[in-house]
Amino acid sequence: MDTSIVKSREGKFIQLAGIKLWVIEDGTRTRQELSVVEAEVLPGSTTPPPHVHYAHEEIFYVLDGELDLKYS
Repeated sequence: MDTSIVKSREGKFIQLAGIKLWVIEDGTRTRQELSVVEAEVLPGSTTPPPHVHYAHEEIFYVLDGELDLKYS
């Protein structure tokens, strides 16, 4: 496996409403076992609806502020 060092906000940029995403690793170099996405979620933005990932886990690491995921 090769190693990459990236700076913040490097990677493929995607804008989804009030969420800015930088795809750092899409799984192509990790046998689809790991992907890494840096996200900036603007205040008041809608988060993704409740969903399930059967092939992998999903975690959030919040660096600043609060992320409110509302599941009803």
